[in-house]
Amino acid sequence: MPHTTSFARNQWYVVAYTYEVGRELLGRTVLGEPLVLYRGEGDGTAVALSDRCVHRR
Repeated sequence: MPHTTSFARNQWYVVAYTYEVGRELLGRTVLGEPLVLYRGEGDGTAVALSDRCVHRR
């Protein structure tokens, strides 16, 4: 029987090192959820959003 691992949701998980997240979009999948990471223009704050096409939902 295959081993199944469950992960807690609504928790903090490391998805990238600081040097990996820049102005260019960085795609990652965490717990089966596609994410896109980038840094904002102003103060360079890291941002994570759901990676999905708004045109196709």
